[in-house]
Amino acid sequence: MLCTGKIDCDRDLFQLSYIESKLFHYEMKDDVCFTPWSFTNMISLILGVSYTFARIPFALKIFVSCCEAVAFVLIVFFQFAFNFQHSATTIPFMKAEVSHCLRVCMMLATMYAKERQSEFNTKMNYKLNVDLQNKQKAADVTNQSIVILLNNILPSHVVNLYLNSLAKHQLYYENYQMVSVMFAMLINFPMNLASLRVLNEIITEFDRLLTAYREYHVVEKIKVVGCTYMAACGLDFNLASNIRQSSHFRNSSLHFEVEQARTHRTTVGTTEDNYNEDVNNDEVVFMMTTFALDLMRTLSACNRAHSNSYFERSLSSAEICIGISSGEIMAGVVGASQPHYDIWGNPVNMASRMESTGLPGHIQVTEESAKILQEFDILCIYRGMTFVKGRGEIPTYFVGIDENLKFMSAKLANHSWSRRFSVMSSLTPNSQDTDSSDWDGSSDS
Repeated sequence: MLCTGKIDCDRDLFQLSYIESKLFHYEMKDDVCFTPWSFTNMISLILGVSYTFARIPFALKIFVSCCEAVAFVLIVFFQFAFNFQHSATTIPFMKAEVSHCLRVCMMLATMYAKERQSEFNTKMNYKLNVDLQNKQKAADVTNQSIVILLNNILPSHVVNLYLNSLAKHQLYYENYQMVSVMFAMLINFPMNLASLRVLNEIITEFDRLLTAYREYHVVEKIKVVGCTYMAACGLDFNLASNIRQSSHFRNSSLHFEVEQARTHRTTVGTTEDNYNEDVNNDEVVFMMTTFALDLMRTLSACNRAHSNSYFERSLSSAEICIGISSGEIMAGVVGASQPHYDIWGNPVNMASRMESTGLPGHIQVTEESAKILQEFDILCIYRGMTFVKGRGEIPTYFVGIDENLKFMSAKLANHSWSRRFSVMSSLTPNSQDTDSSDWDGSSDS
């Protein structure tokens, strides 16, 4: 409508006024017809607005602007040719109508180049955003993979603390007042290429068993060296105390066994106050011994499975020798490129000595651990004075295990074997009391 209003002009009257102004030498009135250069500038402005503010695709913008330019050319050369031919020119010796068309064409080319650059920038920004999102997703996947790998290398409660310490370039370590350490070594098992697959299957079964214990945050695998499997219990007291209050733990056989052991300790004279203060730490010895017994059961099942295979029958005679000790230790992460979680302290050395001086098919414990197990109604048989490197001769004990790989009850040791279960099977309700006479006279044949 603006354009129509601007080109409203009587061509005959304009031509007559123009001729008279030239003949009689006077200025022609401005209101006779529109000013050509104002119309040209208005068309240029319309082109700019069409490119800049129209939310339409780039191809459609080109089509609209070309239609506007063609309409302007038709007006200049056909409808109002006399008006534009007799207007001022911008360049000497150039026709006025050509100057008008040149300005509009320059505006069209300028806006086209601007829009092309804007379109290119938009596409590049979109591509950069897509690449950034892809890199962010890849970084998230990498971070998740790193966390998964660290959880397989380090205990779960250590991962976040270790990452924070690593970011601050600090050494990560922990001190524990009561931790039970276990060394389990396969005996009569040849270490060669042919037996490597069987060894891997046995260690894998041990790890699957460990998963059931790690679910309650009570037993943690430290490392495997050759045929020796090292684990510890009690490296995270906060999680262990919280798990004992969860419904999942209350419904498990491990919870039933612990409650039976707690009941036994209460009946033999342990007060509730002392129980709340000390028993949480003492339970790690009981759970570590339970895990050790389940290792023996797992190895027995693996031997039975391999005995049925003709090619693996020679590897079905493997036995396990287990040593357990408990006490104060220090734990931490060593290494930068390949971090390793390890523990240090006297219980670690003593557990290794208990394993090296033990007998196949037995769990040998120190006197301190044996006293704790006695409180949980587990029979500990006095072996005698055993020479231990660095300590001399010390009293050691074998955990009472019957031919069915079940704990012997300290209360019923003198007249019958009681059925006792670990994580795989529950304790019998009758195992509640302790007979202190089992500590002095028994010896393992």
